[in-house]
Amino acid sequence: MSYDLAVWDGDKPADNAIAGEVFTQLYDRYIDTDEESPPSPRIAEYVAALLARWVDLTEDEEDTSPWSTGPLIDEAAGPLIYFPMRYSMAEEASAYAAELAASMGLVCFDPQAGGLRPYPSQEAQACVRGGRDERFPVGGSLVADPGVYPFNMPGESVVLYDGPIGGVEEEDAAGRVELTCSPKLSLDWSLTGESDFSLELRDEVSLQLLRPYGVAALRVSFRGQRDGWTNGAELGDPAVPLKRVVAHWFNLPKFQGQYHLTERTGEGKRLWSGGRWLREIGDWKIVIDVRPDHKDVWVDLHKVHTYVMTHVMELSRVDGSTFTAAEAEHVLRALHVGLSFGLGRWVAPLLPVGIDTHGEVAWEEWRSLLCDPARKISSGWWVPFDSEALASLLDVLIPAFADPGRAEPLRLQINYAVTATNDTGFVEQRVMIGAAGLEHVMWERLVLSGRLTRNQYKVRPAHSLLREVLQDAGIPTSIDPKQLTALTRLVSMRRQESGADMDGPDVVTWVRNRLVHPTGSQDVVYRVSGVVMETWLLTRHYLSLLILESLGYRGLYRNLAKRGGWVGETERVPWA
Repeated sequence: MSYDLAVWDGDKPADNAIAGEVFTQLYDRYIDTDEESPPSPRIAEYVAALLARWVDLTEDEEDTSPWSTGPLIDEAAGPLIYFPMRYSMAEEASAYAAELAASMGLVCFDPQAGGLRPYPSQEAQACVRGGRDERFPVGGSLVADPGVYPFNMPGESVVLYDGPIGGVEEEDAAGRVELTCSPKLSLDWSLTGESDFSLELRDEVSLQLLRPYGVAALRVSFRGQRDGWTNGAELGDPAVPLKRVVAHWFNLPKFQGQYHLTERTGEGKRLWSGGRWLREIGDWKIVIDVRPDHKDVWVDLHKVHTYVMTHVMELSRVDGSTFTAAEAEHVLRALHVGLSFGLGRWVAPLLPVGIDTHGEVAWEEWRSLLCDPARKISSGWWVPFDSEALASLLDVLIPAFADPGRAEPLRLQINYAVTATNDTGFVEQRVMIGAAGLEHVMWERLVLSGRLTRNQYKVRPAHSLLREVLQDAGIPTSIDPKQLTALTRLVSMRRQESGADMDGPDVVTWVRNRLVHPTGSQDVVYRVSGVVMETWLLTRHYLSLLILESLGYRGLYRNLAKRGGWVGETERVPWA
């Protein structure tokens, strides 16, 4: 077992998340490539200084060197060296290597901890000591979870069952159940083989499938006599004690995990940079591993409407105790809704499989959840390389979904937000859906909370109600003239025509009302080019922030009211 460090020549990143992204880019360019790049002079000087402290492994006759490979200089390429050290000497060697890098003006990044070195305090060094810090995994090399179903290629079906199908005729027939991944996600069944066996067409029938835990029934519908579809089913006993649940994410972009996955192969080291995201939330431990060839399958995925398994997730108890599928249901729902909310489009953890205390499959769920085609750049408020923002969201979302009274209205609000944020379809449609989400939030905060009666709510104008909930949440209501230039022109025009002095809530409700309840020509909302588009931006911005504020989220987010900016630009939520 080894412990790895990365050191490079360049500007020091502002924080750990950016450092992880920079390391990933450098690794992909200089290490994970067939092109050879000689070490830069400063990196060669750094390696020489390391070897002045401990000899190279090739010269270590007394077994005193901490390095796991040799010659050490072979681990360097261009401005980067990514090198392993013996785990038994990692505390001393990594501390020295980090301090040396800092003294030479180099950047040192620790993949195990997901952060820059030297650490600001000594407490973080527990990750390489025997009494480890529970924030970090044991060991410097983590093994990826292979999942239950193998990774498919884009558009390739995932076979769930291939074997005898019984229960509908006197004899069993060979058949298959699969998750179809093009042109849309669907669960389909078919009879296979060369026999002429076919089924009598009916509205619905129950197929009998032989599963590891016994015979399971699957209700299906027909397209023809030998094939059809199913709406899915829960198979197995939802009350059986489980040790873990493995689910398979579809169309999820690669996001920056805290840990790297590595393995030694016959051709050298293979690394999934930032490949593992891990979080302990309450009693639950969540591990999400990216597929090793994600970069290859993702490159053109946004150009076609197909689906591909991109990640594998394991859900277990922090203390290793058992749980039931029913007890884990709210966690799976929160993850489905939460990551989709962050990205502004639906991604899905499909095909969850429950593994019992004997390591056997004891429970399954075959369903086709909401999942959108992949996008090269997502339109949501979460920037995927910010693993801490995802953790901060799930820290508050999963407990909220554990409360049935809180989960259902929250789920509906997030559904509105995902649909309104996604930049597909008519922009007018997105404005209306976002406005419906805002009204749901306003009703919950003002009426269901007992703050206003139903009659008091109905007699007040919508812009007044929206302004009140925004101000209560600490969300600015002014219109940024640099970002929302069309709305700024509209406000100026309305001031000249009627003396109205409009802010954000005024504009959002005014445009929405003229789209939904026109009194004549709707040209007024199109008179200034870009008004409807910027109203959509402001609507989705308000709705996403109100949901985040209701959860108590205090991390970073991408401002959805901005039209420009660089990819990855974030800011602190206004109430933090």
